[in-house]
Amino acid sequence: VPKTQGAFASNRDGDFEIYVMNEDGSDLTRLTYDPAEDGRPAWSPDGTRIAFESDRGGQYDIYIMNADGTGVTRLTDNAANDMYPTLTPDGSRIAFASASDGNWEIYAMNVDGGGLVNLTNNSAEDFSPAWSPDGARIAFDSNRGGDYNIYAMNANGSNVTNLTNYPAWDIHPSWSPGGGRIAFASDRDGNWEIYAMLSDGSGAERLTNDPGEDDHPSWTPDGTRIAFATNRDDPDPDNCVDCNYEIHSMNPDGSGLVRLTNNPAQDLDPAWAPQ
Repeated sequence: VPKTQGAFASNRDGDFEIYVMNEDGSDLTRLTYDPAEDGRPAWSPDGTRIAFESDRGGQYDIYIMNADGTGVTRLTDNAANDMYPTLTPDGSRIAFASASDGNWEIYAMNVDGGGLVNLTNNSAEDFSPAWSPDGARIAFDSNRGGDYNIYAMNANGSNVTNLTNYPAWDIHPSWSPGGGRIAFASDRDGNWEIYAMLSDGSGAERLTNDPGEDDHPSWTPDGTRIAFATNRDDPDPDNCVDCNYEIHSMNPDGSGLVRLTNNPAQDLDPAWAPQ
């Protein structure tokens, strides 16, 4: 049985680059070699390509490359930052966040960079898009209600629904493979923890409970594990500037915690390849 690969961003070699590893943390491989910052990897549904953000062109743009790091192609090119790429389940479209219209909006484009559409088009800030497994909906976070909360909309931007409505920040949604649950990060209990809720916003449960900061949840393709980035391994997570973030994974109920990376740098943005 092939091992599931996870991509992530790390500055362990001096600046943020994209790496891949097996689900158990083994067979670490560096994919990008550029003095700029590369981050937030997102897999194509067939596992052959990885989209990511990079400021190698002067500002953050969306790029895509083969899963072995070859064939890097720049997909966006404007004076503003384009970040947070996510691919449709059929691999034909990429949603991302862009400040190109003066504030952060969610856009979608074809996988070759054409067919650009502004999906949110409002005066608030919209970030962190995530396609549902059936491609029908996009979850994202937005401060249109004051605090950042999780919203979902149809793939064409219609029917926006507020899934969380809490006087705290809820960010970085990640759909379970079956589409029934959404994991996210929230500071609603005083520090950043990982939560999961049903896809309609009900039944929110706290999965982590640690004084450190837990963020960027990502489900494995079989739905049995959730990876996330955490600074809980830093000697002083409450007072560090360049905290030691590591990738951990856990069962969907928060049990069975396993540390996957172990180095003094920052490992962020885990994303699992489809099986």
